[in-house]
Amino acid sequence: EREVTAGALVSHDYVSLAPESRVGETLEALRRSGRERESLSYIYVVSERGKEEVGVVDIRELVLAEDSVTLGEIMASPVVTAEEDDTRDDLTDLFAKYHYRMVPVVDSQDRIKGVIRYKDIMNGVVTRPRT
Repeated sequence: EREVTAGALVSHDYVSLAPESRVGETLEALRRSGRERESLSYIYVVSERGKEEVGVVDIRELVLAEDSVTLGEIMASPVVTAEEDDTRDDLTDLFAKYHYRMVPVVDSQDRIKGVIRYKDIMNGVVTRPRT
C-alpha cells in the first residue's frame, strides 16, 4: 500500500497575494470574498512571475498592521513548507515542531500547490512514546 503524500492531501482553499498588496485593501477584499474561516489563517505572499512563495502573513498580524503598509513589509520569510512527496509522518512532525494552523505545499520550483491544514493531519493522530 502506498503511503499518503502531501500532494494527495492538499487543499486549494488558501489566499495568496503579491508583496505590493496593501493591508487595508487586503482586509477589504477578504471581507467581501465570502471565504470560509478555515481558509483564512495566513496570507501567502507570492512573486508575480511564477507564483513562487516569498513570505507569509498571519491574519492576526494583518489585522493589527496599518492600512498603508504592504504585505511585503510585514511578511515573515523564509516560509516553512512541505514538499509534494512528504508523507503523513513527515507532515505530523512538521506540525508538531512548528505549531502552524496550515502549511503550504510547494513544488520543486517553490510554487504553491495548495495547503495542508493542521486539523486534517493531526486529527486522529495518536502520539506514541518514542522507544
